[in-house]
Amino acid sequence: MGLLAAGTGTRFFDCTREAGNRAPDSSVKKSLDDLLNLHDKITAELAKGDPAILSELQTSFVKTRQATAIPAGAATRLGPRE
Repeated sequence: MGLLAAGTGTRFFDCTREAGNRAPDSSVKKSLDDLLNLHDKITAELAKGDPAILSELQTSFVKTRQATAIPAGAATRLGPRE
């Protein structure tokens, strides 16, 4: 179970890194880079199967969602307008 969780955590941080690399705003990039600092700790605790890390992982997930949220009123449609 620990290895499955660690693999999932690794995918989460890989996606966070990709989002940071694509971020057009430097403050968003910094927020995501700050979250990446937790990668080793969270992945190691998940690999051990330590349930105490879940609250930190959940907090990281929420912060990632906040950093990558589309601002209200921003265009959400992709592609040319009809």
